[in-house]
Amino acid sequence: RREVAWSSATPASLRALARTNPRDAVIPIVVVVEAGEALYLPAMWYHHVEQRRDGGGEPAVAVNYWYDMSFDDRYAYARFAQEAHARFGGESHRMRR
Repeated sequence: RREVAWSSATPASLRALARTNPRDAVIPIVVVVEAGEALYLPAMWYHHVEQRRDGGGEPAVAVNYWYDMSFDDRYAYARFAQEAHARFGGESHRMRR
């Protein structure tokens, strides 16, 4: 069985962290996508999405499209970094068995 790591960071939680511990500050990039616009996010970019009704109270609808990315050297490097962090990162730098 394989577990998937899930981040619960939101722009609001990142701002709160920046106020309490400025050394760990991560400044989110906030983008507002209007009707008829599209936003492209490169593969493996972490993102957080909020949908809001427009000024007239009309509901917001989002359409997502995922495509198969080519698993080139960037993917291999990202997987290596994830696995290395899982084995050696975090509070303890001991190797897990």
